Amino acid sequence: MSVSVAVSDIKERLGISGTAEDAVIGQLINQLQPVIEAEIRPDLLGAGVDSRIGAAINYAAADLIAGEYAARAYRELGILDGVEVEGLVLRPYVPEDLNDPTGLRAAGQNRLKPYLRVDIAVPAEAPAYGDGGRA
Repeated sequence: MSVSVAVSDIKERLGISGTAEDAVIGQLINQLQPVIEAEIRPDLLGAGVDSRIGAAINYAAADLIAGEYAARAYRELGILDGVEVEGLVLRPYVPEDLNDPTGLRAAGQNRLKPYLRVDIAVPAEAPAYGDGGRA
């Protein structure tokens, strides 16, 4: 099993209708799919993996890709510009985190956590023992 994300999955999450963005979304899927697969444990990508685990991985990957698409859209020039007409200022909603304006990227990362490779180069949290300098 490999990670499988369709353009329609991304469009559904972002509420996009029409076909104007299909090519851009398809390119983004092609860019990120191998990166996501590289981070998943190899035993979960082989044949014979429980279909429910595969569905969970695909769902999380779709969230990650949709979140990246939304973040790229917010980074486009002019997307956050306002308009002023006779003293009335209209500005678009500006999310707190422009790197994850929809929260989909964080949701995808949280869903993928149980299936990720363990990186031995990154130390796990280790307890610190001592008296804190108090005697």
